[in-house]
Amino acid sequence: MLGEFGEEKRLVFRNLDRIVGGVLLALLALYLASGLYVVQANEEGLLRRFGVLRRETIAPGIHYRIPWPVDVVDKVKIKEVKRIEVGFSPDGAGARTVMLPYCITSDSNIIHNRFVIQYRISDPARYAFNCANPEQLLRELAGATIIKVMAARTVDTVLTTGKREVELEILKELQLLLDRQETGISISSVETKLVEPPRTVSQAFKDVINAREERSTMIHEAENYRNKVIPEAKAKAMRIVEEAEAARFQRVSAAQGESSRFLGIHEKQVRAPRVIKEHLFLRMVERVLPRVKVLVLATDARGKPIKVQLVRGALPTLPQLPSAP
Repeated sequence: MLGEFGEEKRLVFRNLDRIVGGVLLALLALYLASGLYVVQANEEGLLRRFGVLRRETIAPGIHYRIPWPVDVVDKVKIKEVKRIEVGFSPDGAGARTVMLPYCITSDSNIIHNRFVIQYRISDPARYAFNCANPEQLLRELAGATIIKVMAARTVDTVLTTGKREVELEILKELQLLLDRQETGISISSVETKLVEPPRTVSQAFKDVINAREERSTMIHEAENYRNKVIPEAKAKAMRIVEEAEAARFQRVSAAQGESSRFLGIHEKQVRAPRVIKEHLFLRMVERVLPRVKVLVLATDARGKPIKVQLVRGALPTLPQLPSAP
């Protein structure tokens, strides 16, 4: 009986060795299989061997590494556009990080604001290893940049026409700081979510903005009126100039004609001064005494010379000369 028991014991231990060996082989296979990993299409992998970065870029696909603790792969989503909100307001509503309750503009006015910053990872290695908390660093740098940009502008510019300029300036300054810190972050856009004065003076600011808009409207209307009136005035001035030119030409032509006529009379007067003198006298009499009829006779009925007679009323009847026999 003891012999049979010993035989069974030997069979059990023999099978146990095989089972343990099979389990160890399965565990080894699983350990080696754990080296397989997949990098997604929107990711890049970083391979670390004993904590030292060996490969900065692992393309998307299926890859193999020496299982932990030898190799470790960090996956970074490089195509994902991330979004944070940074702002300054009394209660911090809507902003996850509020460094100060307000910003101050260059003309010493208080402004509350919130900005939405969109960014992506441009350098996975720097993003993963150069900073312990890249997103927190981004928030701190964004807050400092907002303060700097706001402090360089007046409150009117920030609230009205300068919003886009402020966004571009924040993006530029923030990107310079991130590159200087080698964070591996690239800013995609900066959008204004809220820019407003404190609630206690918001109505006064609204009144100022409304007054400025009303002024702009009046200026626009004045510009339209000017654009309408000036062309009409220019056309009228041109018409007056043309009429003046025509009148000048007419008067100059008339004056030249009178001058030519006077020169002609002068030439005749030089040749026959007495005749011209009498002619001018008669013309003057006709103009001065329109009701007086002038009769000039070279000789009377008897053939004797006579002088000029001024006759008022009807002309006298000349005597009839006797006819020849």
